Amino acid sequence: MGTSVRTITIEARVRPEVAFACLTDPAGFGAWLPRSPVYRGTHVSTTAADGYEYVDHTPLGEVTGRLVSATPPERVEFFQATSNRALSIRIVYTLTPTAAGTSIARTGTITTAGLLRWLHPIVVAATVRENRRTMEHLRTALDEPTG
Repeated sequence: MGTSVRTITIEARVRPEVAFACLTDPAGFGAWLPRSPVYRGTHVSTTAADGYEYVDHTPLGEVTGRLVSATPPERVEFFQATSNRALSIRIVYTLTPTAAGTSIARTGTITTAGLLRWLHPIVVAATVRENRRTMEHLRTALDEPTG
């Protein structure tokens, strides 16, 4: 197995509660996160009192994710994996109030197994590029004035 951890941080001009609400609404991701060659959309598959499951569509196929924990408005944790667990990613968002709004750190723990383990550096590079793109779109969406 190969495992890598990467953190990307952005600053947004909104209160942590606003950023938290955006991050815990995967059904709304399509409103601010355009599709890419790596990310082809999110579909919320189940909703329960303790969280929900969702499916991201990727070149590797469907990646099923779930909300692991949420501590409003400071922390959100997700876990997602391919059905064969060749790729699994733990994502933790940490939201910290600042004078101008909120600092949002996304820490991803990327684990590859099986044949994907041999492509670990390539998988990590593609994932980090996509995470940067996601965080830039998140910042833009949060900083845009609402109508």
